Amino acid sequence: MKKRGQATFSILVIANPPRRMKQSLSILKFLCIYIFLFNSVVYAEGVSSNELLSNPNKFDNSRVVYEGEVIGDVMMRGSHAWLNIWDGTNTIGIWSTREDARNIRYAGRYGSKGDKITVRGIFHKACPEHGGDLDIHAEEIIAHVYGGKVSHPVDSGKIKTTVILCGVLVIVSAWWFIRKRI
Repeated sequence: MKKRGQATFSILVIANPPRRMKQSLSILKFLCIYIFLFNSVVYAEGVSSNELLSNPNKFDNSRVVYEGEVIGDVMMRGSHAWLNIWDGTNTIGIWSTREDARNIRYAGRYGSKGDKITVRGIFHKACPEHGGDLDIHAEEIIAHVYGGKVSHPVDSGKIKTTVILCGVLVIVSAWWFIRKRI
């Protein structure tokens, strides 16, 4: 007996599915297995600057994933731009499109913390396009955490100490000047 507000569900089971349905299910199974097996293949290898700098031959002309903070200036050069990415140890130059570089909100420097980004691209130990410099040509840039302004408040104890020391300096200078005149 069905009560008010209660839903009923029916499951349809086909004992002998038609041939076309069997083919569709086989294709669907194949696609699921294919996606499951090959979706785990990583686009590129995540590396640190230490790995890139200590083994440049290993990574030369290969796709890498490099993460870090944008620091310094974003230098626009025609349709492209240079970014410097610091991973906490070293900095590596990134050659990116102008559009990707425009998405950078903050570059790290005094007064601001840079955007944390992930760069996917081709690593060059000696890039022929850029005079033999070590760089990464970005294919994709993903911003994970946007940077922002950083305030550097002065400690009130330091202000008090400075005022006291300036007062002592004035008193000692006056005493020295008066003593010299006598």
